[in-house]
Amino acid sequence: MKKSRIIIMILMVFLMANCKHRAIKFKAKGIEVPNKQASVKFVFIKRVELSSINNIIYSWEEGVLVKSISAYRPGAFVNIYEYDGDLNLRKKHSFRIGQGPGELGMSPNFALCDNRWFVFDKLQLRISEFDRDYKYLRMRKAKRNYAYPIIAENCKRLICSSGNLIGKYKIQYFVYRVDFPEQKMKKLFYLPITTHNKNKEFVIAEKSFSYIYNKGKLYLLWNADYTISVIDMNGKLEKSVRVKFKRISTPRDKIKDWVHEYIRHPRVKWTFPPYIYPVAGIIPLNKGFIVVRRNGYNRQCEDINGFAEGDYFNYGLEPMGKVKIPCFSNIFSTLYSAYSGAYNFSLSKNNFYLVKEDEEDNKTYLEKWRVEE
Repeated sequence: MKKSRIIIMILMVFLMANCKHRAIKFKAKGIEVPNKQASVKFVFIKRVELSSINNIIYSWEEGVLVKSISAYRPGAFVNIYEYDGDLNLRKKHSFRIGQGPGELGMSPNFALCDNRWFVFDKLQLRISEFDRDYKYLRMRKAKRNYAYPIIAENCKRLICSSGNLIGKYKIQYFVYRVDFPEQKMKKLFYLPITTHNKNKEFVIAEKSFSYIYNKGKLYLLWNADYTISVIDMNGKLEKSVRVKFKRISTPRDKIKDWVHEYIRHPRVKWTFPPYIYPVAGIIPLNKGFIVVRRNGYNRQCEDINGFAEGDYFNYGLEPMGKVKIPCFSNIFSTLYSAYSGAYNFSLSKNNFYLVKEDEEDNKTYLEKWRVEE
């Protein structure tokens, strides 16, 4: 009897140790989004032409930051263009690409907190601080690669993810909460992702996911089966919903065209999942969020100057109806595991900024829209 109790206790300890950061499981009843127009409207305000291909990296009450890179090599520059709320160019500043004090990597993330710029440099694993006029103040070493960061609560909290390769064909994506300034980290959960199919072909968009942050909660969208989950800052799953959708097989005659649109490597065989994932990503608004619908694997809208379709939810995960969202560059891209990593849109209060390429005149524009909810 004593022996059996000891064995049971050992098993319990083992299970508790291995369940500490287990993969999050989505169990939810299927729901349907009402086939009616939600009370969300995007009103066009203004557009300005950009000199080169740019990405939005930050927006706040007074304006928006746009980034361009002169060349992808050390010694080149990361150019930052600061626009005011009326899209007038207020200031330009160039950061040299390098490893010295005040220099940046090629993929910096900016945030304005306490009238200082915090720059999260995921490639060089460090956090640099600048004053409001971009004068270098100091640098801190980052404890790990803060990839796809969501910077929240006046730079006191960071939500980020990083992947660990398991064997040749699987990745574990961990999602972390980081509390500043001490950089105290907590693993919230991980998502197991298979990157290749049985034919050893790299499957673009396989098990892709997106997440946003709102008032101490993480909203996670699993793109493959249209599941949305609410997770608190201790990694506890609070609620999940799964939206019903009609599964559409991936057209064989389209796969070659779609693969051509994405990054190619001569030694890698690329393909797509056997069916078209129903959604592309999640866009946060003030009272709710939009899940962008897809009907194929194109990276852009068929009409880049038009609108994409989406489903609107409040932050209680109640589906409120359909919505039209203005297209921006790479709106349907599947190469970003976190949708905010695309950096082609940003919301500040009721101002929605986006970057897009106009195919008719072959120019790139920064646009401002007003969101009415």
